[in-house]
Amino acid sequence: MQPPVPMSGVGAGGWVFTVASILAVLAAGVAMRTGRRLLRRSTPELVVLLNESAAFYGSWPEDRLASVPDAELAAEIARCRRVVELLEARQGAAAGASRGAVDGLQAWIALLGKRIDQPASLPSGAAFA
Repeated sequence: MQPPVPMSGVGAGGWVFTVASILAVLAAGVAMRTGRRLLRRSTPELVVLLNESAAFYGSWPEDRLASVPDAELAAEIARCRRVVELLEARQGAAAGASRGAVDGLQAWIALLGKRIDQPASLPSGAAFA
């Protein structure tokens, strides 16, 4: 068995991939567990936001994240913040998969915010060095 790789040895691309992967797994888990309940409780907004975020992830995989226009990054940040608000407004959102999804979304928001703050002239990993 190999020892775990220290996170300090993982580059920016590894972090983006890890965060995106965690978000995808958490979103799928939350959707599967609460899909019926969410739809019955008038949450079409949440479904639309999750679908739009999924389209963003599909259009901008981790190796292309540095090329995303700032306007699209800002739109994704706004979507994720709204998803967090909707999840936190739900009863019991602080427990279980919902809490993990909220934490993952907050990490993703922070990562995208750093990308917006990073000057376009720098290589994608320079801001994380």
